This record gives sequence, structure tokens and C-alpha cells, in this order.
Amino acid sequence: KEMPIQYEVYNGPLKSSLWFDDAYLVYTFEAKDMPAVKKEPHMVALDDFVPKLVMATLESWEAKSRWFHKVNEPQFEADDAIRAKVAELTAGMTNEEDKIAACVHWVADNVRYYGTKRGPCEGYTLHRSTETFRDRGGVCKDKAGMAITMLRVLGYETYPALTMAGSRVEAIPADQFNHTVTVMRNKDGS
Repeated sequence: KEMPIQYEVYNGPLKSSLWFDDAYLVYTFEAKDMPAVKKEPHMVALDDFVPKLVMATLESWEAKSRWFHKVNEPQFEADDAIRAKVAELTAGMTNEEDKIAACVHWVADNVRYYGTKRGPCEGYTLHRSTETFRDRGGVCKDKAGMAITMLRVLGYETYPALTMAGSRVEAIPADQFNHTVTVMRNKDGS
């Protein structure tokens, strides 16, 4: 009851109701007799035209961003092995762009893209970079996290950013993402 949701229905009909008692808010959503989707060449993402319910308990994208940052910040701690790899990759380099490129290319070439099941860190929580470095594999969030950690070893301000490749993100601050990328602030502040 202390966590009401905000929600919106997109792209079609959906019956909804809200009931409450002393302990709970009970939300119900229902759709009947929905036709099967007929796929067409070059069609837009399903999320952009089939009936879709988006809901969240957070009040804004700013609150969602703060939550995402707090949950994931501990994942980017470098250990001695990661620091040694960054030192090896950038040894003798004086150009900052070359150092960045060396780390980013190492991640691209050495962290294989494959799904993992490493326990409670699925969904929007990134895995620890030490695990990704050890396993040399993971999905986009793991590759982004590894790049974040290596670039932080170089002294850069870096963060993960969620995005939705292939379809739009609606106004409700909900989990509507399918991709993670690395964002870096340049040393000049840009």
C-alpha cells in the first residue's frame, strides 16, 4: 500500500482496475481476444504497436537514475589484475585517445558476448567487473561495466547508461530497456 504505481497503457485497449483494503492496493489488468501479430518485413518493434502496459513505483526518471547509480556503483571496483591489465595495455602511451582506445578495444576483443547466470545480479544490476574480467564474457551490460572500470583506472569519469535499441522509451520511469552503453565525461568537462 505504501508503494502505489503509476502506469499507462499504450497502443490499444486494456481493462484496468484498482481496489484497496487495509493492507494492499490491488491492480488488475486484463485483455481478451487479442489477435496474433502478423510480422511484416521492416516492421517497427513490437513494443511500438502492440498493446503495452508500462508501470513504475518511482516518481521520475531522475529517481530511477539515482536508484540505478546507487545499485550499480559498487560493481566497478577494480582489483590488482584489472589495474595491471590497464597498465599493460597503455604502457608507453602518452596520448589519452590511444589509452582509451586500447581499453575499449581490449573489452571488445576479449570479453565474449554471451548470456550468463551468475546469481542475483540479473536484470538491471550489472555484474562486478572483477567477475567479467575473470570470466571474459557477458552481455552488453557486462561489456559496458568492464569498459567503465578500465576507464576509471585511467582516471576518467564513466557511468553505465540504459537505452532501448529498436523501439521507444515511454514517459513512465519503468524498466523499458534492452541495452547498456558506457558514457564518459571528457577531462575538459564535455
